[in-house]
Amino acid sequence: MSANLWEQVHMCFDTDDGSLPAVVIDNLPPVGVASVYLMLRQRSRMATAFPQFHSYPDDAALPVDSVPNAAALVPTGQAAPFHHCIAGVVAGGVELPVLRVYVWPDAVELDYRMGPEWGPTQVAGFFDLLRDCCVLAPGAVVVSAVSEGPPYSARFSLAWAWYRDRHRGGDLA
Repeated sequence: MSANLWEQVHMCFDTDDGSLPAVVIDNLPPVGVASVYLMLRQRSRMATAFPQFHSYPDDAALPVDSVPNAAALVPTGQAAPFHHCIAGVVAGGVELPVLRVYVWPDAVELDYRMGPEWGPTQVAGFFDLLRDCCVLAPGAVVVSAVSEGPPYSARFSLAWAWYRDRHRGGDLA
């Protein structure tokens, strides 16, 4: 299965062109933003030295881990959208390359550096991770980021639809 997926999207992952393509788990309710972020954090280790978020009530930059779930504050307007990198995420039985996580009021965005650390098993694991995110929030959809989605984003979207249709189990969009 991973070889078929790789054939469909290898050009979105295999050659480092200097970009940081992003995929968005979109249409998330506030609890979905918090749940997806918490799952990502539980399955990873921090790869940013001093990750922070801006707290509006405190009018200050605070460490991400100074609160139980900083992502839960973004949809409520208590915190500005924030981002940091995570490493060590295991999905589909394989460790993924470093990902950058962006938290928005109604979405969680994942970007990645293209290059040789991506292969058929890592891409299959990445799609498994996207599925795991969607299962946490009924109605969630996976889309290419508007600003800098994967190259050949139409192929990525078709591959996601192909993958999703073959891995039904929860509300996948």
